[in-house]
Amino acid sequence: MLSTVGGATNTIPVTVRTLVPLGPTGGQFSGVLTGGNGRAYAPAQTSTYQFQVPPGLSDLDVAARFADAGDGVVAFLQDPEGETVASSSNVTLNSTASTVIGTNAVNVYKDSPEAGTWFLTLDWLQPVSGSELAEPFTGTIGFNQVNVNSNLPTGALTQLKQGKSYTFEVRVRNTAQSPEAFFLDPRTDSLTTVPLVDQGATDQDMVLPLTIGAYPFYVVPTDTTEIETAITASGPVTYDTEPFAGDPDLSPMVATPGVTESQSGDSASLAFTPGGEVTPGLWYLNPSELGPYGSGGAPAETASDTFSAVTPGFDPTVDPSTGDLWSVYNGLTSSFAPAYLEPGQSAVIPVTITPTAAVGSVVSGVINVDDTFEYNADIGAAEASGDELASLPFSYRVSH
Repeated sequence: MLSTVGGATNTIPVTVRTLVPLGPTGGQFSGVLTGGNGRAYAPAQTSTYQFQVPPGLSDLDVAARFADAGDGVVAFLQDPEGETVASSSNVTLNSTASTVIGTNAVNVYKDSPEAGTWFLTLDWLQPVSGSELAEPFTGTIGFNQVNVNSNLPTGALTQLKQGKSYTFEVRVRNTAQSPEAFFLDPRTDSLTTVPLVDQGATDQDMVLPLTIGAYPFYVVPTDTTEIETAITASGPVTYDTEPFAGDPDLSPMVATPGVTESQSGDSASLAFTPGGEVTPGLWYLNPSELGPYGSGGAPAETASDTFSAVTPGFDPTVDPSTGDLWSVYNGLTSSFAPAYLEPGQSAVIPVTITPTAAVGSVVSGVINVDDTFEYNADIGAAEASGDELASLPFSYRVSH
């Protein structure tokens, strides 16, 4: 607080970021939730932590715990490039996905995390429960805590007959202190460009200016290394795009590290390559006519956009019983039924592999073990994103 000679008093907000010391197995942190300012569409309180991740880990596991399940919080885990590669909340769904419930913990994961400076942000949701004046909370940063194994085929000596279906098993144990919903995500071992599906089915022949909230939005899969976006219109046009978490906010009009942009009259494009993983989950693309406008304001135009992800290809020869959230959202598969596990519970998830490659070919890929962000209380969306906990490689030779 600053007091001036004239008697006026002013305040300057200060952001405090806590550095969490880590040992060979991780570290701990703690804080206190004291409430919020009550301003709509803003966190009640934000708690930010920074920590150094060593190389060579199979998984990074971060959790916060507190006594009052009525206090909601969303956790965002950012990698050294600043991308939010994992997010979740203690506000989740029950086992039948019919009721929103609160729990006493929030957990976020990242498999094979890169070494460097990572960030955890806890956005406490309004309103806090009001059952106490202050709520202490504790947290842990752990390494290699994920409990996953399988009997997937490995090695060129394992032969699977072309056209015959084989069933394997992936076993998952919930090591968190809150319910988790797990699913499997089969991928090839090569990158491909996947056109993403507008979840509102509005990205073609849009009439601009759009009404508030009517913009197209897309679901970016995990392990995406680049997004490619573009728009064309009947008049001068531009746009911005960003994940629902809010950062990074990108535009063809603004030069930004990792961005290749083009702005030319009735069209614009933008490709974003952060150097690591692109933030998975919901992204929106918000188009706008390009001014200056006359006295009548922005003129009506029509516009269409495209949004693609450069990501490991989805493997159509591998069919997990849970389905795959990422391929369902993008129209490649149709069923999704994750394995809902209470803390300490385990599940065996069947996986069917039906080889289609030429006889003699060696096929390899990976089956990612993910959990879905079941309910995003920030935006009221169910199954809007997910964390990647583990990656299970498989390989086999196709035989007659």
